[in-house]
Amino acid sequence: MTNREVSALFKQVLPSGSGFRIKGSLAFVSPVHRVLKGFCCEGSSFDKASFYVNVFLMPLSIPMTHLYFNLGKRIRDATDADRWSVTQPNMVADLTRTFSSEMKSLLTCDDTVIDVAEVAAKLQVEDDPYVQEGIAYLAAQEGHVKEAIDRLERLTKALDRQVSWQSAMADRVGRIKLLLLANPIDAQEQLRQWQGETVCNLHLTDLLAERAG
Repeated sequence: MTNREVSALFKQVLPSGSGFRIKGSLAFVSPVHRVLKGFCCEGSSFDKASFYVNVFLMPLSIPMTHLYFNLGKRIRDATDADRWSVTQPNMVADLTRTFSSEMKSLLTCDDTVIDVAEVAAKLQVEDDPYVQEGIAYLAAQEGHVKEAIDRLERLTKALDRQVSWQSAMADRVGRIKLLLLANPIDAQEQLRQWQGETVCNLHLTDLLAERAG
């Protein structure tokens, strides 16, 4: 599916006045604060009519160059298949109902440690390292210093520095922990900087109604 086709599909299945903004393959809740929340539609190599849809939450304070769906899931149709097709009978109606359900279940949460942690538990991804990192940073951004440090320490113990991406994560986590111990305001400023980098990397700066702190 082309971005134009995806945009048209989003406009069909998302209710009017729902507060979503559409850009390319992405439909996200606006304004964006600390967590990007929405749907991402991806074409399938199976055929031009097929596509996949992910619903996700993405804490923006983890410096990233691309979207990731660790805190999310692939949406399935009525037959429990994860691949949709524009040729399916009642596809728009079925996808509209599914979007409405997922919006109520996952995307109405606030950008808080409590709410995001609840979504992670609901999706059974609370042990994912990226999910743990994002939730710990949210705690730091909210000023819950002890909770943030505790979460970061637990995460650090589970990381393997022999694995490159885990080593990079351990470096980030260690930096934020040291800043929290020295001056929590400095930790929050670092997270704001990382968040700004992520927003720029995702090319979403021009669509943000509000930049979060």
